[in-house]
Amino acid sequence: MSSGVSIDADLVKQQLNALLELFDQLESVRTRAARVESNQTADTWSRASSPTYFAQTYASQLAVFSEKLAELRTRVETMRDELDKMVANTKATDEDIQALFARLAARLDPLPMYGPYAPGHRVPGGMGMA
Repeated sequence: MSSGVSIDADLVKQQLNALLELFDQLESVRTRAARVESNQTADTWSRASSPTYFAQTYASQLAVFSEKLAELRTRVETMRDELDKMVANTKATDEDIQALFARLAARLDPLPMYGPYAPGHRVPGGMGMA
């Protein structure tokens, strides 16, 4: 008996693959950004005022960019955790519902072996109609 609660395994796989792809892209960008950020040393830029101002602004923006990438990584982790919880909750809900259906079925079937039964009612054990 189906409870109406189900997990579409293909959809879960699709979502997990999308998260994996997003994570890989983020890690690639994060690695390149960290490399660029680490190259922003005193030796990289001239000490003249115009390049120094640019270098400071550039370094500041790189730091902000790195923070945003870290936030995105945290969001991917959160999405992964929420998807995992959803799957677990759906499985638990499905199991709980199946248990309730089983309890109800156990109470409904078989009909008790005692009577009297209303006219036209099925008599347990295949003894015909009452």
